[in-house]
Amino acid sequence: MRHDRVFVLKKLGLTEEEFAGIMAAPPLRFEDYPSYQRSFDHNPWWRAAMDVMIRTKRLGIRFGLFRRSA
Repeated sequence: MRHDRVFVLKKLGLTEEEFAGIMAAPPLRFEDYPSYQRSFDHNPWWRAAMDVMIRTKRLGIRFGLFRRSA
């Protein structure tokens, strides 16, 4: 286990103190990181393109042109 820790710290370029600080920090959710999602949600052209894409995929699945993804 110690060998693995040394290996990871070396690959990430971290000291023991930096790694301990990261591990002691509270966990973050994906929403805590910046994203372009809001700009897409409020863009009418983006919304229309997504609607077309979703409807096209549904039709393709219904008529056997596309397979359902797992």
